[in-house]
Amino acid sequence: MTDAALEPDGEGFVGWRSPREDFNAVFGLIRARVEGERVRCRVETGPARANGMDMIHGGFMLAFLDQVLFVAPQALGRVRIGEAVTLAQSSQFLDAGRIDQPLDAVVEILRETGRLLFLRGVMEQEGRLLLSFEGTLRKFSAPRG
Repeated sequence: MTDAALEPDGEGFVGWRSPREDFNAVFGLIRARVEGERVRCRVETGPARANGMDMIHGGFMLAFLDQVLFVAPQALGRVRIGEAVTLAQSSQFLDAGRIDQPLDAVVEILRETGRLLFLRGVMEQEGRLLLSFEGTLRKFSAPRG
């Protein structure tokens, strides 16, 4: 993903897209909207993200989880993409997701130290909880090389 945000859409979301043909490009456009202390991240679903039961594949949801751990703090101006790595994450599946609706992740920063960010959130569709999660990021003070 890139630090350059696209123009806001009619719902107040701005988007990030990977500038390279890497793993992150599989998500296409991830849109984010700051909602107070939280960030709502949205990605489109569809048949390409389905499992054998035509619901959102759990692996896609977990990969999206890792993306939003970075998009949310970036939207809040706390970290830039490429300046942190995932140390840990845990999740609990609560319900199946439909492939005909966008998938939202609502993320909040619980605490920030000099090197760590602690986050938690949920994934939902139209108010229905699908997944709860938490994660820890390790920030870098200088570019890695």
